[in-house]
Amino acid sequence: MTARRSVRFGAVIAVRMLLAAVAGAAAAPTGYAQVITSTCTGVSGNWTNPTMWSTNPNYPNNGTPAGTTYNAVVNGPAANTVALDAPITIDQLTLQSGMIGGTADLTVAGSMSFYGGRLGGSGNVTVAGNAEIRRTTGGTLPTVAGRTLTLRGPQVAMTDQTGVQPWLDIGTAGRLVVSSGTTITTSGTAPAVFHDSGNGTALVSNAGTIRTPAGAGGLFTQIHFDNSGLIDHSGGQFTIDGRFQGTGTVSGAGQVYIAGITLAPGPGVMHMQSPVRAVSAGNLELGLNGPTAGTGYDQLDLSGGGSIDLTAAPIYLITILRYVPAPTDRLTILLGGPVLGQFAGLPNGAEFQVGSIGAFNYDATITYTPSSVVLSNFRAVPLPEPAAWLLAGGAAVGWAVWRKSRRRAPDRSSRTPRLQRGAAG
Repeated sequence: MTARRSVRFGAVIAVRMLLAAVAGAAAAPTGYAQVITSTCTGVSGNWTNPTMWSTNPNYPNNGTPAGTTYNAVVNGPAANTVALDAPITIDQLTLQSGMIGGTADLTVAGSMSFYGGRLGGSGNVTVAGNAEIRRTTGGTLPTVAGRTLTLRGPQVAMTDQTGVQPWLDIGTAGRLVVSSGTTITTSGTAPAVFHDSGNGTALVSNAGTIRTPAGAGGLFTQIHFDNSGLIDHSGGQFTIDGRFQGTGTVSGAGQVYIAGITLAPGPGVMHMQSPVRAVSAGNLELGLNGPTAGTGYDQLDLSGGGSIDLTAAPIYLITILRYVPAPTDRLTILLGGPVLGQFAGLPNGAEFQVGSIGAFNYDATITYTPSSVVLSNFRAVPLPEPAAWLLAGGAAVGWAVWRKSRRRAPDRSSRTPRLQRGAAG
């Protein structure tokens, strides 16, 4: 009897455990579902065409079928395109070759491995997790063209398979956005490159951190670059070969080289904590919107270890005036560190035109100190009135016509009349 009770009791316990397991499985959150790898079959077509993928009859899109997440792998021939024809969300993305095109957005909830290929078409690719941008031997350069690639994960590695020079190519209308809280760390013995292959239409917008650690080869930006975050080039020099603007910080003991470009602080204050030197002619462009640094006029702040050398190559000062300055305004456009040399064509004490507002040009005096550059003594100069210009122009034209006619007209008073043949003498 006791044995039978024991068997019954054990059976009841087993059934209860089985029911609990089933209930637990039913209640498990979909976030713990298995990630399925779906590989593009190497032909061109729409993303939502199941025959494009190894998971046919399903294409990679989280939740199809319910509870499924995907790692999408695109590694087809370079000429092939997977066109995003509907908004897609996946857990992971691996792009090795070929192109992801189309016009819809792609959201990567986890990580991205960008080993080559092209993000083309239009729309956005947003990566919420960590990422790696790798230049591979014999492969195509990782390229963003037409699309916006937004990196939001905490860590992004920018690498080269050979350990030499990491490279990201940004083509026509392409954009890379580095979000606040995201850090890109480069590696390699040569400078990591952000390159514009879009004839001036590409852009990098950095609100996070781009870091070249000790032992790395530095940084080279050959692109329009908007920096509101931090660029730490402790690993080497930083060469700027494209418009560089914003209110962020550049730090590192290595040299910053300006290679024939426009350095444009603002709107606000740009913090340059590195030594700056021009290697070819360039510009420093400043907006003058009011008498207060940062909220009014743009400023280059060299505090924290920065300096600027204006002697190696000509740097031209470009001012864009957008307010009416008072004669007593003093705008310290550059401060905080050693200033060597002068802007091209503007010796100490020179008076020059900073812009026009309404019916007036405005001149200012430029003053150099060992650690600053100041604009002061603003003076309004009336523009010539249109009527005066017309009168002066008309008088000049009339005088020129009169003088021309005087030069060509014969002096008949000094000539002797010619006798006609057959006339009586």
